[in-house]
Amino acid sequence: MAPQKPHRRMMPAGASTVHDSPIYKHSAVYFVGFLAALFILALYTVGKPLYWRFYAEVLHRYEPDPALALIQEIEQDLGGPHQSGAGGASLAQSAAHQQSASANSSQQVDLSKLSLEQLERLKELARERQWEEEWWKMYMKKEAERKSKLAKEHAGKEKEVISEFNITLTRENVQRVAKDGYLFVTWANHHYMDFAMSWIQHLRSQNLTNFLVGAMDEEILMVLAKRRIPTFSMQSGLTTGDFGWGSPTFAKMGRKKISLIATFLKLDVQVIISDVDVMWLRDPVPFFKRYPDADVLTSADHLLSTVGSREELEKYPEAGSAFNIGIMLFRKKSLTFVEEWIRVIESDDKIWDQNAFNDLARKGQQIMPDDPKHYFKGDDGKLLMGVLPLAYFASGHVYFTQKMHETMGIQPYAVHATFQFSGTPGKRNRFREAGLWLERPEYIKPKGGFIAYESHIPQHLMDTGGPRTNQMDINNTVGHFDLVNYQLKELRNAFALATILNRTLILPPFWCGLDRWWAPHAGTIPGSEFKLPFICPADHVLDLENGLGRVWDEAEHGPQMDFREYTFSNHTDFPVDFKNSAINIIVCQKGKGYCPDADAPGTVDVNKVFLQENLMSEQIKMVLSSVSHAALLKFNTMKGAFGNFTNEADYTKFFRRMNHLGSVWCCIDAHPGHIHYDFWWDVPHTDKFGRKWQKWEPKPGP
Repeated sequence: MAPQKPHRRMMPAGASTVHDSPIYKHSAVYFVGFLAALFILALYTVGKPLYWRFYAEVLHRYEPDPALALIQEIEQDLGGPHQSGAGGASLAQSAAHQQSASANSSQQVDLSKLSLEQLERLKELARERQWEEEWWKMYMKKEAERKSKLAKEHAGKEKEVISEFNITLTRENVQRVAKDGYLFVTWANHHYMDFAMSWIQHLRSQNLTNFLVGAMDEEILMVLAKRRIPTFSMQSGLTTGDFGWGSPTFAKMGRKKISLIATFLKLDVQVIISDVDVMWLRDPVPFFKRYPDADVLTSADHLLSTVGSREELEKYPEAGSAFNIGIMLFRKKSLTFVEEWIRVIESDDKIWDQNAFNDLARKGQQIMPDDPKHYFKGDDGKLLMGVLPLAYFASGHVYFTQKMHETMGIQPYAVHATFQFSGTPGKRNRFREAGLWLERPEYIKPKGGFIAYESHIPQHLMDTGGPRTNQMDINNTVGHFDLVNYQLKELRNAFALATILNRTLILPPFWCGLDRWWAPHAGTIPGSEFKLPFICPADHVLDLENGLGRVWDEAEHGPQMDFREYTFSNHTDFPVDFKNSAINIIVCQKGKGYCPDADAPGTVDVNKVFLQENLMSEQIKMVLSSVSHAALLKFNTMKGAFGNFTNEADYTKFFRRMNHLGSVWCCIDAHPGHIHYDFWWDVPHTDKFGRKWQKWEPKPGP
């Protein structure tokens, strides 16, 4: 019987062995890859130190010297080898010889024992001997050429950007910027650059890009265009400084503004014109679209809403106070009116643009009492007009003083910094108090850190701080001045502490018993309604322009004093670590509880330090030296927190400075009717007008 062959199981067609399976193949690939990666890692780990040792001991000695390469390049530019004073050898040859000599010299000191850093130092010493005067001049020439080339390239790119964003006012260009036919327009000179940037920031935060900023001087034009902000040249020829409300320059600026309105109307856009001290908090275009028939919509200085919290035009003439031209909408039909407005103000430079607008708009006006949209006809019935709701397009008094938006629980469209004091610094501070200002980093984190304190006003001063007689007489002001003077004494101590500790003071909120205006009143401006006492803006009490904002001679008035608004630590930009690391300063009475002597730096207990009351300035500095690193020192009270200056000369300087920080309250029905605040009201003194006081009392003038 023939031997049988081993039986082999036949595999079905299309079947494969285990070794041929995709899973096995993939596993094999992954395994090989893993081994390769492991090998590379091992090679890197072991080989790296070996390579660098070999490099340092062998290769590094034979590397070409970059200094020699640069010298040779310069010699080629000079047209041949530079002749040195030693035997006519070229600079490169001399350098090579010196390098060789240096190497030979180095070998005598056993190079194998020198570190890589020491070898590099030897080469540096050799290079220093190679840098002769002519070579250095050539090197500097090449460097200057390189910088000049870069500067030209930068200037070329900058020129392109400026050209793109410095808009020529043509119909095509303006229509491209406008959206749905609406265009926001403001104007500024370089002095108001920070206002312009805040104005822009608020629009951009609403995703609004349909705006143009008129540049009243070349400086702001360049800055805006470089920052890719659409701008246009007004070629105003006016000052680059503060316009000064009511000044001839202010009047000229107003005429430029009105001409802008006509220019844009001719370019077929609906112009939303606003002063640069207006901050836009919401997109107003949807509101304007509800009134498509209106030719002009204007804000007003009225102080009491006729429509409550409803988003609709004010009732006219109930809201019949002066129209304010800081926020307005103009449509094409109003062009003839605007041209007449321009003619009137250009015919007499003493006519204020806002007065002229009011006169023309109200001339031959036709009241429409039954109109559901509260329109009225102005300019002899030729224009359909309306007054913007004052709670939503708010004046400075409505927003900052009455805080009508908080009372009504609404979100305004815009805020205009009117009804304020202390000029431009006063406007800036109002916006800061409301958290509406675009801050610079150095404002958020100044050198030296901050000091703050809790104000403790006795309840009886709050209860009696309002009007006493409800008449426009001096007796009506007594409670108000009692209330404010208590806070001025606290603030005086705080400024003294900020001065000796070289810190920035965060103001507390000020409580006022009476409003402030430019005319006599019995507590509140006629036509306004809000509760007294109230938290008043700092410019009601402090002179932010000619007092705190002025740079005084430090030899006469001591160090400059900086401050921040009372809401500063509530702003979103305020560093969280400042709050978390704040040190509480507890002012204590000796002999009452724990109150250590002031003979050593204070001991930090968790996050607080005890400070004995009524200490002299040098003692305070010593006690608080242990927390000089803290970003924020927060005093629990200002009562007794500061005794006096150790050096009498420092007290004299501080006295002079504080004499200028108080503003005025206005007004009783008298001439003069204003009364000056006095930081030294509680001690016998001579005020800044030379008046001697033994006991201070409210007194009008000078």
